[in-house]
Amino acid sequence: MKRNPNLTQQEFMDYWINVHAPMCRRILQPFGCRRYTATFPVASSAQATEGLGLDAVVQLAFDTKEQMEEALASPDFGVEERRKSSAHVFDLTAMRDMVGREHDALL
Repeated sequence: MKRNPNLTQQEFMDYWINVHAPMCRRILQPFGCRRYTATFPVASSAQATEGLGLDAVVQLAFDTKEQMEEALASPDFGVEERRKSSAHVFDLTAMRDMVGREHDALL
């Protein structure tokens, strides 16, 4: 994810952690979302991520693709509060997403 250019990296992290993520958790958990995480660059790698064009990697995890599709298509997810929050924290013009299957090589 790319942060809204009006936010510093610290403001982006603080808002995502303290406002956006808790709101999305309340919306998505009833649809089976079992994980909603963000990975932010640590100070030593922040310069390296500039060339990647991202400020965080955000991951949603559902047991099935159908659960995810139902959640993201729901009126609950489409509420104005969530849309405004996303517009505040993210650069929506740079938004990219991928649906994938996770494989944990340590298990």
